[in-house]
Amino acid sequence: MTHIRILIAEDDPITLQVVSLHLKGLGYHVDAAVDGVSALAAIKASRYVKPYDVLLTDFQMPNMDGRQLIATVCNDTIDTPIIVMMSSEPRDAIEARYGPIGCDVFMAKPIRCDDFDNAVDQLLAAKGRVESKSGESP
Repeated sequence: MTHIRILIAEDDPITLQVVSLHLKGLGYHVDAAVDGVSALAAIKASRYVKPYDVLLTDFQMPNMDGRQLIATVCNDTIDTPIIVMMSSEPRDAIEARYGPIGCDVFMAKPIRCDDFDNAVDQLLAAKGRVESKSGESP
């Protein structure tokens, strides 16, 4: 069983279910949050168990959007997870409106599974949290 923990912050139930099932199928431990407020609470609570290795967040969510969530995580004393941004808008349009996002990888929806898998693998490797999809450490 894998030790990689991924938190998905996504308010669309279909996207949340598809991404969650896909990642679970790859052997990752996956938790879900329907907005930035609940994602932040989960991230803070995870400090007492095992912090998340990856945060996948949508940009537009109720209560606290992805940009606010990323800023809070990066500015807090939280062991910052790797952040992948998911949005239906291009990154340059978002950054023109709001300024730099602060995520490690930005992915515009719709996202192809292969591109998504490669991004997660590369981020885990870059952070020294490499683990194969089968759950075995290299």
